[in-house]
Amino acid sequence: MTATEYSQLILDALRGETTELRALPPDRLDWSGTAAVLRLYRETTGADRTAIKRAMSDLLGQKAVPSKILAQLVNIASGLDVGELEPAVRGLQRRSAAADEPLRRAVANYLEFRKLASGTLPSAEVKVTPRKRPAGPNHSTTSGALSRTRPKRLSG
Repeated sequence: MTATEYSQLILDALRGETTELRALPPDRLDWSGTAAVLRLYRETTGADRTAIKRAMSDLLGQKAVPSKILAQLVNIASGLDVGELEPAVRGLQRRSAAADEPLRRAVANYLEFRKLASGTLPSAEVKVTPRKRPAGPNHSTTSGALSRTRPKRLSG
């Protein structure tokens, strides 16, 4: 199949315009359409896998594709860790439609996952503050995690 044919299959699945998805209620379509695209992706290898990635990239670059569909595509690319789509997602980020939810969040998540995958996240500084324990008959006055004193036994 060509990238153009895969583009149409992907759009049909995400819009619910396939034979098996037409019967679904609209509120279930986002899950089922995404599942159909994931199944299509996982069933391909070699040249077909390359054609699917090209189709996804082409769809991300089209202004006529609704932002809800673009968000689903970006989430699929993020979940599959498809790094080849990063230039298309960055291009999408510059468009005004990317400022609205759910596309804004999908693009941000994809780009953060890419940073994580490449190991370019900034290192986090961890600050440990000792915990103070209340003084009293059953507590030690030390601030360590383990206390060497034992609580008194209650008689009864």
